[in-house]
Amino acid sequence: MDTNLYALEFLARDRLERAWAAAARARLVPRAARPPGAGVRLALGLALVTLGRWVRRAASCTGDVGDRLAPRGA
Repeated sequence: MDTNLYALEFLARDRLERAWAAAARARLVPRAARPPGAGVRLALGLALVTLGRWVRRAASCTGDVGDRLAPRGA
């Protein structure tokens, strides 16, 4: 069965409009009404991403970690 491109485009446009509306509503919500700990989770997540990038860059520079993680006999 062939996919109806018009219907697919209509569904995609509808989902995008709903996402844009949800984002606009989220911007209107004051910070006090947001769940507690949301800022802590965001800060922790960003710190973990930064740490992961730092470790990956350090491992690629030294080669020590990559050698230990490589499978034996390869």
